[in-house]
Formats: sequence, C-alpha cells, structure tokens
Amino acid sequence: AVKTRLPHVPTLMGGVHAILSPDESIRVEGLDAVCQGEGESVMIEVLRRIEDGKDLSDVLGLYVKQNGQIRKNPNAP
Repeated sequence: AVKTRLPHVPTLMGGVHAILSPDESIRVEGLDAVCQGEGESVMIEVLRRIEDGKDLSDVLGLYVKQNGQIRKNPNAP
C-alpha cells in the first residue's frame, strides 16, 4: 500500500519476526529492507543514508531488496 502511493519512500522491517525469519521477511511485497539484530545502530546509518540520498545496499545489518535481487549484508557490530 505504501509503495503504491509513495514508491520512492524506503520501507524497512525490524523486530522479532525479521530476526527469526529474515529470508521470509525480505520477500514481503513492498519491503525494501529487513533489519537483523538490534536496529538502533543500524537505523542511524539508514537514516543518514536516506538524508544524504545514498544507497542502502551495503548497510551492515540489513537484508536489502533492489530490482528483484536480495543482498544479505553481514550483521552490524
């Protein structure tokens, strides 16, 4: 629903389900990324990148979906 109206807005998922089932979670239609582990430090980097207009594809702690491809980045420290 969000992607239909605002396709340029990044959509992210976190929480218990994302941690326990990241491969399933990232396949949800409309999601761009799934946060692994504790999201507080990851989200700081995500917000910086969004603010700077930069790509999220290599943010540690994220599974990122772009152009139908899924990138599984290593966990954040």
